[in-house]
Amino acid sequence: MIKNSTSPLNELKEKIKYIHTNEDIQAIIGGLELKPKDSIITICGSGEQTFAISQYVRKVVSVDYDENAIKYAKLRRKLLLEKKYKLFFSSEPKQENSKLNETYFKEKGD
Repeated sequence: MIKNSTSPLNELKEKIKYIHTNEDIQAIIGGLELKPKDSIITICGSGEQTFAISQYVRKVVSVDYDENAIKYAKLRRKLLLEKKYKLFFSSEPKQENSKLNETYFKEKGD
């Protein structure tokens, strides 16, 4: 269970300058014409674009000047790998224009 004030995710979220993407992730994915063999470099931020793009390509590498952004995305990645989807989505930035949601994730083999 994520606690609002003591969660490592929430502590890092408070330290990150840009916590959400203001771009339309669907437009980014469509515009890139991603292919399964592609390798992509993204700006990390909260990891929204990285997580969404990772569903379509072989490899995604995220970079960011903010060490806290990298730590935050790594914690969120760990939640995904552990299939703790509710915790992953509860750590998502709660902004009106946050575009990441469960529709960007699919089970392998779907």
